[in-house]
Amino acid sequence: MAYPGSLDSFTANTDDVDDVLAADVNELQTAIVAIETELGTDPAGTAATLKARLAHSINDAGMLEFDDCTELTLSGGAVTVTQNYHKLDTEADAASDDLDTINGNTAGLFIILRTVSDDRDVVIKHDTGNIYCADGVDITLGTTYQFAFGIYDDSQSRWLIASKLSSTVSTATGADNRIAIYTAANAIQGDANLTWTGTELSVDGSAVINDSGADRDVRIEGDTATNLFLSNAGSDAIQIGTTTAGAIADFRAANIVLNEVGADNDIRMEGDTATSLLKLDAGLDAVQIGTTTAGVIADFRTAAIVFNEDGTADRDFRMEGDTDTDLLHVDTSTDRIGVGIAAPLAKEHVKQTSLTGAVPVQTLEQIDQDFAFTDYVGTSAADQTKSISTVNGDGTVEGPKNFSASAGWAFAGMIRQKVNGTDVWIPYYTADTS
Repeated sequence: MAYPGSLDSFTANTDDVDDVLAADVNELQTAIVAIETELGTDPAGTAATLKARLAHSINDAGMLEFDDCTELTLSGGAVTVTQNYHKLDTEADAASDDLDTINGNTAGLFIILRTVSDDRDVVIKHDTGNIYCADGVDITLGTTYQFAFGIYDDSQSRWLIASKLSSTVSTATGADNRIAIYTAANAIQGDANLTWTGTELSVDGSAVINDSGADRDVRIEGDTATNLFLSNAGSDAIQIGTTTAGAIADFRAANIVLNEVGADNDIRMEGDTATSLLKLDAGLDAVQIGTTTAGVIADFRTAAIVFNEDGTADRDFRMEGDTDTDLLHVDTSTDRIGVGIAAPLAKEHVKQTSLTGAVPVQTLEQIDQDFAFTDYVGTSAADQTKSISTVNGDGTVEGPKNFSASAGWAFAGMIRQKVNGTDVWIPYYTADTS
């Protein structure tokens, strides 16, 4: 039967007036059984009353309040806890004693421990008996205001003990893995901005290293690299991967040097999806863009600069001008070069796109006055099937004025050109050698 969700209400009966029925008695029995079911059997336990039992850990206001601590003396490195809060004394009042085992094990039992005297240290040993210390190291209770707390974990059959020691101690003697700041009075004090968890050092605020400017280096080791990072104070340099200046990377006020020893140490930058967006290949003495294969996209070396060496069709090269989006366009899919045009129609296609700029399509300026402007190299034929023709029609073709035979000029042939897509032929003449 369930405990009632609200308080029961009973009608008062008067002797010799009201009849007491079986239902009235049954209601009382039901209420009593519900209370017993809710509290269980013997809710007071070993205490005189349930209230007395609760008073060991909860005060009248409902707040957590343990019984005042009682003293336990170590015997053979062990104690038996009988309540939540105990002060510990060393065996035979020794200056220091080890606590290996805590008896009185009950799953979930919570305890608080401190030493009984500043003159007698209690060392809680990690993983010696049935105790695990949270940081994996022993805990020393050296003063009466230092304490440890813990809970019994039945699944591990161990007490799990942790400690938060005071931020100020009265001795200037440090301990393993402990960071301390010394005051003018030679006392050690903690600093909330400087913490050590046993595996991680945390600095919450500004940090200055080597403020005096002495030759004091800072070195960080990697998994296998002895000098993953070196702040070399003597050289005023930061070195990465070595103690030799510039061997891998060296940063100074005067310069930044990478791979100064000339070893095969590459530098690679990844993009969002490109594995080798930029690669300095020391072994090839080359700078590569977009790939680890030399020249596939772009490759810069002392001997040559190569773009698109693998011949990928869809990898154009384009340079924009101030207003011309295709000032220079190398169309790899058609093996053509365009100037002012994105889709060149010839091996070289020059397009002047300005309607008002008064700019010619092409200007040829020959500084060598004794040499030709252009050189047409093609295949000659006696008909009009090739790019150069030696045909003279009916033999009556003569040069224009000043190119006549009488002036020493002789018709030599015609060069094939196109005007608006239609073949035309431009005659040419041999030079006057007289």
